[in-house]
This record gives sequence, structure tokens and C-alpha cells, in this order.
Amino acid sequence: MYRILPIESDKNTIILPYHSELAAELSGGQELLLEYGQKTRSVHVNRSIELEENHLLVPADVLKHLKIPLTSAYCLRVEQNKLIIGPYIGILADLSGELLAELVTTLSSFLTYYHRIGGTIVAFALDGVNTKNQEIQGYIYEPETKAWIPGTYTYPASVLSITEASLTDKWDDFIKVMLHFKQGLGSAVFNYPIFSKWDMYKLLKPRYENHLPETKVYVAPQTIKEMIEKHQTIYIKPIHGRLGRYIFQAEKSSSGYTIRYKMKRKPKVRLYRTEKSFLLFFQKLIDPGDYLIQATIPLMHHNQSLIDFRVMMAKSHQGEWQTSGIFARYGASGSIVSNITAGGRAELADKTLKKVWKLNNKQISEVKQTITELCQNVLAVIEAEGYHCGNIGVDIGIDQDLSLFIIEINNQNPDPYIAKRAKRSPEFYKHRYLNMMYAKKLAGF
Repeated sequence: MYRILPIESDKNTIILPYHSELAAELSGGQELLLEYGQKTRSVHVNRSIELEENHLLVPADVLKHLKIPLTSAYCLRVEQNKLIIGPYIGILADLSGELLAELVTTLSSFLTYYHRIGGTIVAFALDGVNTKNQEIQGYIYEPETKAWIPGTYTYPASVLSITEASLTDKWDDFIKVMLHFKQGLGSAVFNYPIFSKWDMYKLLKPRYENHLPETKVYVAPQTIKEMIEKHQTIYIKPIHGRLGRYIFQAEKSSSGYTIRYKMKRKPKVRLYRTEKSFLLFFQKLIDPGDYLIQATIPLMHHNQSLIDFRVMMAKSHQGEWQTSGIFARYGASGSIVSNITAGGRAELADKTLKKVWKLNNKQISEVKQTITELCQNVLAVIEAEGYHCGNIGVDIGIDQDLSLFIIEINNQNPDPYIAKRAKRSPEFYKHRYLNMMYAKKLAGF
């Protein structure tokens, strides 16, 4: 990597070490474009035998125009008539600058292996994007002090989104900003577009129906009636829901209809003797088109906790999917969901498959391989439809016979924190590192 040093000069001339590999690709006096992020400046090239290796001298006014921080080490790449400085990676981390200020230090988990990433990392919020001036208010990471420095910066060369906008009044603003970035960066923006549970089901059903619980969009009470008559137990969940919130489980039995859900973090149970009163509960509560009705997957239970699995997947520097961890999620005792945020717990999948399914090491390896292949195959289908993922959390259900079911795929903010909850920090940091190395690739390095 190169250190960039300023020089006072009224000429737009950059100076490279004479014997560097980079200088071998460029000729003295050559004119080219110096590129950083989405900004360029025309410069001439000179070479110096006295300049230390891996140093680049750039006129101060050129640095000011491109707004290149001098606290980082950079990769340099020649492409046609351009010398590109980078990587310059943006993390869209929250909806407001006020919220970002509170969490920005936690983003250092993306940069545990900064020495392998290099370049500029800018964290910013949705309301910090000035589309008119093409500038960002945010924080850049200073590797020597490991501090985040506030300021106004130019647009990056790639953008990773980890903000959750779908359940907020900022959704339209989020779409506008992401479309704006895509116009300038093309495929160097991920995770975007975002798909809903229903989008996922429609995309996968033609090829993977056997791995999906039957699902319908709620249009009227009749939808619930048909599904509960057919399956006896169903889930009613928001199409854009997250973290196990606003989910209902309904069951039909000889005594009537039982509905289980949470209200203000407390479990609620309602019993309706008649179909009419049961359907009226949902008719008053949910709107057509906002909820899915889903057949219940026959998940395994252990000590009254239902179990499913989270598969953490991320693209590597080579652009290939890697599984950074597979974890079992145990719902809170008696809970209808397995989410950690709803009181659940996590452990390494190997341990659960051995303890609950009674598998040996070879069988565990085979099950995990089958899970990984299924996830890679369904992601190929989704990405073929124009969804640029890169960072994914796949929720998998496994029944007693080891049949696999795709519960949900999260591409909005599949936080790998579950690895820490399972006391597996290496997998957490590996996932973050993969995210950044893929962003580095998209930034041109």
C-alpha cells in the first residue's frame, strides 16, 4: 500500500518512486486522471529516484479538490488512462446522523483487519447524503488512532447498506438515495434492492416449493380461514417484518381457535370458540396486503423451545459466497418465534445437531453441506432477478427427518451478532471482514 504525501506545487504533477511497480506502468510526463471515489482530477506523472518506495507525492490543491484523507494507506491501480486511489468504501449505517453518532464506534468491528483492507472507510446516515453536491456528512475511520472523525466527504466508490428502513417513514427517502447511488456506482452498491418475505416466496416457489411452507398474502378473513382449515396451525406475519415482531400463531382444535402473540413483550393467548369471532380478531387488526399467512413448519423443540438455524453468508474478495457460520436459535420457552431479540438464545449448529438430532460428526458435516448448497442455489435464483446481496442471513428450519425449509432470507441488515451470542467471536469478525473485502472488490481493488 502507498502513503500519500502533500507537496506545495502549482503544477498538477504527481510523483512516484522511480523503481516502483506502479511507475513501470506509467511514463514520465504522461497525462492521466487521478480518481478517488467518484471524483477525478487531471494530472501529469513524474518519477523520482529519491522518493521512498510506496510513497506518492500529490500537489496540495489536488488533494484538496479530491478530499483525500492522508491518515490512511492506499492501494493504487492503473486502468486505461486513470490512476485510481482506494479503496474508498461507504457504509450506510443508519437513518439519521443523530443515531449514527451513538453507534459509529461499534462499526469498528468491520475494521478488525483494516491492514488487509486499506483505504478510506466512511460511515454515514441517510440524512447525511447531499445528492445535489454529491457529498456525505459522516465519519471516516482513522486507522492509527482507531477513531471515527466527523466531517463532510466526497462520494465513495462502493456502498454497503446495513440500515433498516423498510418499517420506517424514511423508506421512500432510502429508495431515492439508493437509486441515486446506483446511477453513479452501478453494481458497486449492496445490499440493494431489498426484497420482502413475499418477494422471496414468489421467486423461489417455481424451483424450491418443497423447501418452502405454503404461503399466501392476506387479502381478507377468507385467506386465514382457507389456510387454517388446510394446515390446522398457521403463522400470520408482516410482509416486511423484522426481529420476530407482530407475529401471530393460530391453531385450530376441537375446542376452538387459539391465537398466540406478544404484546409489549408479554406473551398473550386468546381462545375463540367460533370461527366468526376468530376471523373478526384479525379483520380488525391487520390490513389486506400487509401480512402473510404461512403454514407452520414442523420444527423440532427442545425443553419447550422451538429450534431453527441462522446461516450467515457473505461474498468474499473473489465475489464468491462463503458460509461464515451456522447457528441454532432456540426460542424463549413457550415462544412462537426463535429470535434472539425476543428472548431466545444461540449456539453453534454442530452442538445442537448432535444434542437434539443425535447425529454423529460425519452426519453433521453432511447436513451442514446440504444447508450451504441449498442457500447458495436459492441466492443464485434471487440474484439472477437483480437483487445484489453480498451480505445475507438465511433462516432454515429442520424437521425430525432432516428435511430443510427456508423460513426467511434477510438482506436488509443480517447482523452476524448471533455469533457472539453463541460465544463464537471469530465467526462474527470473519463475516464483517468478508463484507469489507467484497466492498473493496466492488471499489475496484
